[in-house]
Amino acid sequence: MFGRLRKESIGNERRTVFFPKRRSREKIQQQREELGLSGSETYQLLAPLSGKVLLESEPMQNVLAYCADWEPFIVNKEPKVNKNSPLTVNPQTGEIYLPNPFVIPSKSQGKSRQWGDTQFYWDEYFIGKALVNSNNPRYLQIAKGQIDNFEYIFNLLGYIPNGSEMPIVTRSQTPYLTGMIMDIYEATGDKKWLDEKIAFAKKEYYDVWMYTEKDREEKGLRRPSHRISEDSLLLRYVGTDIINEHYAAAAAGTEDDSKEWAGRAHETVPITLNCAVYKYEKEFAEAARILGRPEEAAHWEAVAEKRKQEINEKMWDEREGTYFNLQLNRDTGKWEKDSSYHTLSTFMPLWVNMASREQAEKVMQHLPKFESQYGLFIASADTAVDQTKIRRINRTAYADYPRFVPALDDVFKENQWDYPNLWAPMEYFAFEGMLNFGKTQEAKKAIESSLRANAAFFQEKGTLPEKLNGLTGRNGKSYQYNDQEGFGWRNAVTLIAAGRLLDIENGKINPMLQ
Repeated sequence: MFGRLRKESIGNERRTVFFPKRRSREKIQQQREELGLSGSETYQLLAPLSGKVLLESEPMQNVLAYCADWEPFIVNKEPKVNKNSPLTVNPQTGEIYLPNPFVIPSKSQGKSRQWGDTQFYWDEYFIGKALVNSNNPRYLQIAKGQIDNFEYIFNLLGYIPNGSEMPIVTRSQTPYLTGMIMDIYEATGDKKWLDEKIAFAKKEYYDVWMYTEKDREEKGLRRPSHRISEDSLLLRYVGTDIINEHYAAAAAGTEDDSKEWAGRAHETVPITLNCAVYKYEKEFAEAARILGRPEEAAHWEAVAEKRKQEINEKMWDEREGTYFNLQLNRDTGKWEKDSSYHTLSTFMPLWVNMASREQAEKVMQHLPKFESQYGLFIASADTAVDQTKIRRINRTAYADYPRFVPALDDVFKENQWDYPNLWAPMEYFAFEGMLNFGKTQEAKKAIESSLRANAAFFQEKGTLPEKLNGLTGRNGKSYQYNDQEGFGWRNAVTLIAAGRLLDIENGKINPMLQ
């Protein structure tokens, strides 16, 4: 009925990852045709189902079988370079050749595909989890090869780029490398490999994220420091595009684009980035303990604790009971909480187990504002902007300066990382954070809503989207590029979510409470 069960490590606990019985792509299509249901009919069929009954349903088994098949997404099966090759670019596409096969997020064929054979950075964190826990040795090797690809391109560029394609190679992305490494170590137990790859991750940590402006000047580095000051561990994204510094920073921050940034991503300290780097420090400590280096483990625990204290001091709002990004006040030069914008990223401190029990309880009180029948909104409804009203205000206020109106409209325009879209990565951080603090029923509700929505979408379309619209359950609105089909992280998170649901049903969730 359920197929294989695999174990995965999250922090200091092990949880089950669910995989369905294998079905060929032909069988999946046949099952869709035999059901003969629209997306809305499928959702109505699944709406009353819960727990194991939901997982056993035919539409759910079908979408899970689709998600577990990574073959259509694997490219570069015959690499044109090796790990010692210089930077080599496809002159027709701008794709950087890599030494190992890898998984792309969007189907290798299809008219909606935006990018070529590009290995993206943070996408592979979620995809890698599914590969590592697939019980397929070849998929495990691909996951390891993807980290080798990152190391190859890091050695050439000095950082891991947004993706291995020239138009987006000038920036990095929110770092999740240590998590990928620890997932593979948990599956293999290879300490020598762990030691080598953690050393690579430390180099990225120091050489990309943690140097100060003083370090940059002394070493002659070209890229600006991410640190907001010499004595602070807090980080911001920096824009390396002098034409559009904001968008370059927003894209590096993975949310390209969002009103969350207020058109100033390069002047924002996001909770997402700082939680991700805190996770690095905690996983450096975990790796040191595994490798028998207690003094080093103690060092990293101390660094992580210092970052945690600074985040809680400057980014936690006790009155509101939630975490906020910081933005630069240009008048005073101080970094201040942006308490006007509520996003799902407030659950990230719960995911990395940084929040206290009391803070987690307060964050949970905000959950209703993110809930949709199809999953969790990326931001609360009150962050949406009345476009008609804004255009009228802009034209009235700037009647004597009409040339400024388009720029103002651009600041307030709808973006793809805004309400009402649903993004699988942020939903993953949220439900994992809830489970860390024992909020199993709330996590179960969010997981089941997402699973039903994905099964319904797949029944109608035969694929999954990059993002969903939380009001309709259909394709999420796109602004920066075409709707993408596939889709790597949604497929992976769907598998993980099904596993978490099974864990909840079997009473296997062990909260990591402080």
